[in-house]
Amino acid sequence: MFNPNVPGIQAGAELTLNRRFAFSLEYGFPFMALTTEGLFDFYDQRSNWDYFIFTAEAKYLLPAKHCSRRHYWSAQYFVIPQSYTKGASRLLTNDGNIVSYSSSDVSKKEIGFSVNTGLETYFDKFFVDVFIGIGLKSIGIDHKLLNPSSGLLPVSNSELKPWQDEIDLRRGVFLRPYGVVGLKLGFGPI
Repeated sequence: MFNPNVPGIQAGAELTLNRRFAFSLEYGFPFMALTTEGLFDFYDQRSNWDYFIFTAEAKYLLPAKHCSRRHYWSAQYFVIPQSYTKGASRLLTNDGNIVSYSSSDVSKKEIGFSVNTGLETYFDKFFVDVFIGIGLKSIGIDHKLLNPSSGLLPVSNSELKPWQDEIDLRRGVFLRPYGVVGLKLGFGPI
């Protein structure tokens, strides 16, 4: 699963129950190579970043014309708990004000579900699994502010427009649609 917000390398196992059904579990380790290359600038705002990725997937395998390829549909569930320290920034409150702070300890948890379609291609004992899908995820976030400003700053709607997609600037639970693009490399029998 490609997620530029939380880069990870996932290791897991898949159990094919019969010719039609398979189930897999994966655990994702942080993959910080993307963060050091400056590909995504929001990584610079995070320090002491700790997270993991857990994914479970149930597959329905379609009848195969070639034994080296299997098309499938799947339902995928994931959880990504995160904690990090964010440097000096601002927090948008529920009443439309902004609180400035010198740093914030952030707790964030993403939970998502998607429906995917994919193709597994086998090369002897190795396989490549390419898939795409759509889903819905819940993002819960909380801030513990260090040195918040004493005064609240009123905000106009025009000032908020550039921020609307930056969830780290708010507290609460947010629902978001998302797209899934994935590539898995594996080893095992067909």
